Amino acid sequence: EESYRGAVRVALEDPRVGGILVIYCHTAITDPGMIARAIIKSYIECRAPKPIAVSFIGGVECNEGLKLLNDVGIPAYPSPDRAASSLGAYYRWARYAELI
Repeated sequence: EESYRGAVRVALEDPRVGGILVIYCHTAITDPGMIARAIIKSYIECRAPKPIAVSFIGGVECNEGLKLLNDVGIPAYPSPDRAASSLGAYYRWARYAELI
């Protein structure tokens, strides 16, 4: 949990990082809900205006974590390709809108 929280915080605070793709793979010793809460906490604490997308890989055991993230407005998906595609769509839109 702390490793995800720390990694998200470092990426959010680094001015060289333009966006974040977080990938979590469920294991028997980790709790997807706790990982989701750690990501949420870092994102809220940093208040960085950076796009973020999260992928939780692990089937139905990850549904709680995905719901927690989506409920606070952090796009979360059950596969990395969908999460990466969402960031790509954001950047295409931002370029079109001349935001970046």
